Amino acid sequence: MVPSTLLESQAQALVNELRASTINEFSGSLGIVRQTTQANALFSSLQSNARLFIQPTSVILGSLLARYGNCSCTLSSKCISPSAFYDGLNSTVLSLVRGMRTGCYILEALLQSSLECFYDPICFESMMSYLNSTVIWNGTVMNRTTPSRFLTTSTVGDILDELMIEIWNWTLKFDDYFAQCRPIACSYTVEARNDAIYIMTTLIGLVGGLVTALKLAVPNSVNLIRKKKDRQLCDTGMIDQ
Repeated sequence: MVPSTLLESQAQALVNELRASTINEFSGSLGIVRQTTQANALFSSLQSNARLFIQPTSVILGSLLARYGNCSCTLSSKCISPSAFYDGLNSTVLSLVRGMRTGCYILEALLQSSLECFYDPICFESMMSYLNSTVIWNGTVMNRTTPSRFLTTSTVGDILDELMIEIWNWTLKFDDYFAQCRPIACSYTVEARNDAIYIMTTLIGLVGGLVTALKLAVPNSVNLIRKKKDRQLCDTGMIDQ
């Protein structure tokens, strides 16, 4: 049976350990997927990391690795650039999507993107106007006044690092714990070390008590001895006569 304060600290330690292990397991699994994709140079189905083509003079399939700014997908899978809507005819940028990124792989670009456009009505409406022409999606702008420990500019990667959890809630009920582990009896031992003043006071008290006891015992003992000797003398005198 442990006291409530110790039980609470132990429970908090277990919750922290569970939280850390859960985050590490998820991050480790996601990291393996990302490293495997990069190490094997897998082609994206959207051809975002490389463009495939057939050479005019042969039937050999060739590839042209993509670049995003000064970053080449050959060297890094984390190359990104701002996401935008383009005119399909001449690849003219029609509108940038604030916070969103495009890159070698959708996953890597998404992890480096933020959701700030979804909190801005103007940006959101602009994005919806382009999406509605190709995709049917009845989305609504997110409420930026809703309490959250994440910023509107936090990247998806930062949010995933916390498992998209706002707060870890746990409740400790000591009464239930006590009822489950209720002892038949309780006892405790207090270990203390007496100081010099207490020792001196105790010794003085013992000496004073001893003196008082001797004052009472010695006279009575002397009187008793005297009476015994007087009785012996009387008995001896009677025998001599």
